[in-house]
Amino acid sequence: MGQLAVMNIIPIDKVESYIIIGELALDSRIISVSGVLPAVIDIKRKNKGVISQR
Repeated sequence: MGQLAVMNIIPIDKVESYIIIGELALDSRIISVSGVLPAVIDIKRKNKGVISQR
């Protein structure tokens, strides 16, 4: 998303309040990782949104 924001495809103010959790694959997919729940709890405390693989 950061790349899309820099290219002005997505407005920066729409993505700055989100955190993406996962491993970025070479084909641009987000691969799930373990230990997401504690990270999401902390991110939500900071009033940010989360984008994560299931």
